[in-house]
Amino acid sequence: MRGPVRSGLLAIAGSLAFAAAAPAAASPAPVSDGPKLAAIALAEIRTRLPPASSTVQLVPIVRANPEGFEDAADKALRSAGYAVASDRAKSPAAHVIGIGASPLWDGYVLHLQFGQAATTRFYRPDVTGALVPAGPAAVREIQQ
Repeated sequence: MRGPVRSGLLAIAGSLAFAAAAPAAASPAPVSDGPKLAAIALAEIRTRLPPASSTVQLVPIVRANPEGFEDAADKALRSAGYAVASDRAKSPAAHVIGIGASPLWDGYVLHLQFGQAATTRFYRPDVTGALVPAGPAAVREIQQ
């Protein structure tokens, strides 16, 4: 190779090497949707179990919950007046609530299971970042 073509290729290679060696600009960490999903779960739980008179125990039913989801759900329930049991043996009368959120496309499928029913619903962020229902809830009866 000669002349301008070789010089151009060397300039491009040099630019790429500089870009690779330069530190990347810090980007803000994404805000976890865990607390948002916990607030949605609390609203659903409130429709079936009254606070202050109900002891609940949260049992994860999904392996990969969003960051902070389980802790946020625990805190939300406690701040709403629910007693949250950490050990079933110490609180045998506690309402066991299966809870989980699975990432799907650009949103989450929220799973709640307690009593004789399991509810699943897809949520996705709107333009403000709030999680909103993106379809109907699927409710099924659990045979025990």
